[in-house]
Amino acid sequence: MLSKFIILTFVLFLGYFWFKIPKFKYKDFTCKDCHKEIVLDKNHQGIDCVSCHTKEKFSFHLWEKNCSRCHEKLIKNFKKGPHFNYKQRVFNIFKKTLKVRDLPSEVEDFLRRRCFLCHLEYEGEKYENTRRGKGCGACHLKYEKGKIKSHEFKKPTDQNCLACHYSTYIGWDYYGLVPQSWYSDYRAPLVKGKDPERPWGIEAYLVKPSLHRERGLNCTFCHQKEELMLNKEKPSCKKCHKNLKNNFYHLSETLKKTRCEVCHTNFLTQDGLWECRLEYEPDMEFWVDLRVQESSEIEEIFKNYLEGKPYRLVMKDKLSGEEKAGIWLCALYNRTFEKINLGKDEQSSTCLLRKFRLKILSESKVWEIKLDKCIVPHSTNKGSLY
Repeated sequence: MLSKFIILTFVLFLGYFWFKIPKFKYKDFTCKDCHKEIVLDKNHQGIDCVSCHTKEKFSFHLWEKNCSRCHEKLIKNFKKGPHFNYKQRVFNIFKKTLKVRDLPSEVEDFLRRRCFLCHLEYEGEKYENTRRGKGCGACHLKYEKGKIKSHEFKKPTDQNCLACHYSTYIGWDYYGLVPQSWYSDYRAPLVKGKDPERPWGIEAYLVKPSLHRERGLNCTFCHQKEELMLNKEKPSCKKCHKNLKNNFYHLSETLKKTRCEVCHTNFLTQDGLWECRLEYEPDMEFWVDLRVQESSEIEEIFKNYLEGKPYRLVMKDKLSGEEKAGIWLCALYNRTFEKINLGKDEQSSTCLLRKFRLKILSESKVWEIKLDKCIVPHSTNKGSLY
C-alpha cells in the first residue's frame, strides 16, 4: 500500500512539472540559435543550412542542385573543365598508357585510394593546409588549420589553391617551395627534439619564388573565371607581355618553336619513380623510415604503431568514401628540382618535360607506367644565359 502511494505521488509530482515547464517545439529553433558564430555572406543569406548539411551522402550533385539555382551557367561550364573532369582524365591517361579498354582492378584501386586526394568529393588529407571543403566549398570557403573558418563564399585565395596544388603539383613552385624526400634520413632534422611542422604533409625547401609572386600577383590574377568556371580562355604570357624586346630570343619564329617557360623557369619539381604495392600485413619495421608519404592515413597508422596503440590497416576510397582493407605503400626514388628535361608538345614546340615512372605491384603482376608530360612550371623568372 505504501509503495503504491509513493508511486502515485511521484507520478503527480512529474505531472505537475510537465505542465508547468514551457514546451519548446523544433520549429521554434533554427541552426543559428546554437551556431551563432556562423555568418553567411550577403549573397547567400537566404539559403537554408540544411540545403548543404543534409543526411544525404555528399556528392557534387548536391552542390550542383543548390548552387545551380543562381549559378546554372557557371556550374554547367565548370563540369566541362579540368577541375571537375580530373578523375576521368587520369583514368583515360592510364588506359592509354597501358593500352587497355578497362583498367585492371588493382590499378584502379591504387588510383582511387592513393591518387585522388584532390577530387571534389574528398575533403583532402588531414594536414593543416590540405584539409578543405567539398564541391564548391573547396575553392570558395576559408579554412585554417584543417577547420572551416568562415561560411562566406568568396573569390578563391592562394590558400584555397594550395590545398590541392602542393608538393610536386604546379602551385607550390609559385611560392618557391620544393618538397623534400620521403625517406627520413634525407628530410629536415628534428627541431628541439620533435619533427618540424608539416602543414602540407611534407617538409619543403624554400628556393626562389616566381617573379610574379614577388610582385604581388596571386593565382587568380592569371587563372580567372573565364578559365576556371567558364572553361574558356586560358592564361597566356603574351596576353600581358605584348611589347617583348626585339632580340633573337623573342623573334616570332623562335616563339613558335619554343615555349616561354623553357627559358623563364627557375626550377622544375619532379619525381623519378614511385614503386607501390598493396599490403595487407606489411613489415612495419621495414617501412617505418618511409612512414611519411604525403598520406595522412598511412602516417596515422605508423604513428599509432610507434606509440604502441591499436591501428587498422585500411585506406579510404577517395571517390566513394568507403574504407577498404589493405594499404598502398610506396617507395620514392629520384625526387629532384634541379634537372630540366626538354621535349616536344603537340604543336612540335620545345617544352619542359616532366618524366615520371610508376610501378604498381600486386601478388601476381607488375605494371610499369611511363607518364611523360609537357608542363608549365610556375617558378617563372627572368631568362639567363647559363
